Amino acid sequence: MPEESDEDLPRLPALPPLTGPTVVESLPGLARVAASAALHTTEWSVRTTARSWLRVGRAVTSRD
Repeated sequence: MPEESDEDLPRLPALPPLTGPTVVESLPGLARVAASAALHTTEWSVRTTARSWLRVGRAVTSRD
């Protein structure tokens, strides 16, 4: 069985040159999105934890 050399294999098309904003230019926007997501996640977590502990407190003090 003959071995194929790299020249015989089909080549992938070349990537087009970057003409849009570069990664460095996108970092401030990405940082804002990440900060906003972190803030909303923290807010949801605190709200859910507080609600759960209030339910536990009501269950503990309930006479039923």
